[in-house]
Amino acid sequence: AASQAATTDYLAGSASLSITVNQGSDPVSFISVPAQTYPVASPITLAAAGAAGDSGAITFSVTSGPGTVSGGSLTITGAGTVVVAASQAATTDYLAGSASLSITVNQGTQTITFPAIPTQTYPGAPLTLAAAASSGLPVSFALVSGPATLNGATLSLTGGGTVVVAAEQAGNGNYLAATAVRQSFLVTAPNLQLSAASLSFGGQLVATTSAARAVMVSNTGTAPLALTGISISGAYAETNNCPASLAAGASCAVSVTFTPTAAGAAAGTLTISTALDGAQAVALSGSGTAFTLGINGPVSKKVARGGTATWQLSLAPGTFTGTVSLRCSVTPEAPCALSASSLSLTAGGAAAAVTLSVVTPARGAVPPAGPGTPRWPWLFALLALLPDSLTLLIARWLARRRRWLLAALMGGALLLAGCGGAVNTPNAGGGNAGGGAPPNSYAIIVTATVGNIIQAIHLNLTVY
Repeated sequence: AASQAATTDYLAGSASLSITVNQGSDPVSFISVPAQTYPVASPITLAAAGAAGDSGAITFSVTSGPGTVSGGSLTITGAGTVVVAASQAATTDYLAGSASLSITVNQGTQTITFPAIPTQTYPGAPLTLAAAASSGLPVSFALVSGPATLNGATLSLTGGGTVVVAAEQAGNGNYLAATAVRQSFLVTAPNLQLSAASLSFGGQLVATTSAARAVMVSNTGTAPLALTGISISGAYAETNNCPASLAAGASCAVSVTFTPTAAGAAAGTLTISTALDGAQAVALSGSGTAFTLGINGPVSKKVARGGTATWQLSLAPGTFTGTVSLRCSVTPEAPCALSASSLSLTAGGAAAAVTLSVVTPARGAVPPAGPGTPRWPWLFALLALLPDSLTLLIARWLARRRRWLLAALMGGALLLAGCGGAVNTPNAGGGNAGGGAPPNSYAIIVTATVGNIIQAIHLNLTVY
């Protein structure tokens, strides 16, 4: 109101004026928050202020982003941008006010802890790998190199050498990928090595055993080698000095022999089994060889006394290469001869010919004296050769002149004959033993021999 005092000329006067005052606006000011890196260890204290003298309460809330607010504390729950609003209530003097604040939360870094792996021995049980990321996220594994296979966290060794494995964590919305951590470790392992992949014995006479040939079994690895079995097949045999466990760098020998049971090719296998996967085999080959002794013509012949019988024999090499010894024998004893005492044969070659000759005794031949032959055979032979008339004349003359002399002579002859023993003259065909006649038939054997292999042919000879 406006009042004017009275004067001598004017009365006192007054007037009034109405003025409207509106509520003031109060901008809210946020105190800035720097960029954060996830995870944020502790809540962030938010601060905002209105105009001076504005007593309106300020509250905070998360408009968007990974965070929560409790009172004036902001908890970050992930990486990203968090938008926080500050609101001030209106008063009689001030209108309500608000403001917003954006806070950047960067992805966090993470590290992997992957313990060292000690030296392993192959073969062995699979390994279970273990590693941890500081983020708590799961760790995966990758096989970088080496003799192994990987399935998830299970590592299976496949041999000896150096194995390199990596532990990895790819990250997520809150964490960057971790730097991979590698671990390498040595795998010691045995290694089976054979001195030969195959053995060839060539030709070997049937039913005979070859010279032994050796296969060296070596462990060229860095760990003991468990030998679980040594086996052989076919017409082959083995002996060995191998232990159950062959030390690293050690060797042993397996000796193999070949004994063919029939002519022709013979295959076999020497198998060396170990605790390692699978086994190693040596292929064995050889051929059974054989020769054949045969005759060209009949096995039985007839010849006159004093004659010579001959046979034509053949020695076929078949699959045999070598020298064959030949021999003949006659029962009862009589001379025999072969045109060759030995023959050299070549497998697949032509048959070799050999002639056998047997000489028979002449009629009237006397067998040689032996332990059972009489001491005076000449006396009986002489009496047998004299004509009967002459023998009778001598007897009559002696009877007239010296009867006692004849008696003494005959008695002495009988005495001498008795002291001499029984006659033991070979006689295979019913000849006259007392008269010394040769046999009527002979049995002949011809043999062909190589080592302990003998082939024989039996022949018959009849004398007339």
